[in-house]
Amino acid sequence: MRLTTLLTLLTLAALLAAPTLAVAGDTGGDLLKPELAHEIVHLQHIQPHDAERVLRPFVSRWGQLDANPSLGTLTIVDEPALVRKMMEVIADIDVPRQEWTFHIWLVLAEEAPGARADAGPLNQMPEVADELTSLFQYNVYQELDSTLLKVTDGREASLHLGGDPGYQVEIVPHARGVDRVSVDFHLYKPRTIVKDADVTHVRNTIVATTFEARPGDTTVVGASRLDGGEAAGSPSFSAEVFWRG
Repeated sequence: MRLTTLLTLLTLAALLAAPTLAVAGDTGGDLLKPELAHEIVHLQHIQPHDAERVLRPFVSRWGQLDANPSLGTLTIVDEPALVRKMMEVIADIDVPRQEWTFHIWLVLAEEAPGARADAGPLNQMPEVADELTSLFQYNVYQELDSTLLKVTDGREASLHLGGDPGYQVEIVPHARGVDRVSVDFHLYKPRTIVKDADVTHVRNTIVATTFEARPGDTTVVGASRLDGGEAAGSPSFSAEVFWRG
């Protein structure tokens, strides 16, 4: 009997610097309504409602913020000094966001009695190979799929791996300073159920996890069991292991 395991390896390949933002307190207006300034800002890299939330603490009792997502604009009405301050804040935050590139491998690992040991794609990463072989007793590793995925801070990116029906992976990164990222990672097997005229799309979750990464890290961050048949290509036991570095 051949015992089979599916390994998913994930590498953090690139990390760019992010801007920092200092938040100030609210400044109120005088009892008599002052002269107000008006600015319409066309945002390039952030959503109007996100900019509105950041600027809200700066708004005086006379001030007003109006976010227009369809036009990508934010209208600011307030005392001139506060409007100038809010424009400075927008200049700091309306910039290209951090981006990361992940290299993802889908690897089939098998316990094949009598077969010659073959680390396959793990030969490219000796430290990971040592870690995986100490965790799992498999002697044959085969790459099923491999791809790069570029992801922007705070936004979801997804891709399909492993042929048809294969697997779907979703990643949402969150910057934690200039050299660290928290990653929400979801790997699932999509399935469509058709009954009469009803069509249902099912996500059979393999792994849903969150981990942190720094450039140069190499870590096994998760494992999961998946039941299936005993025939080749339909593993009776599977584990998804994520590596980031």
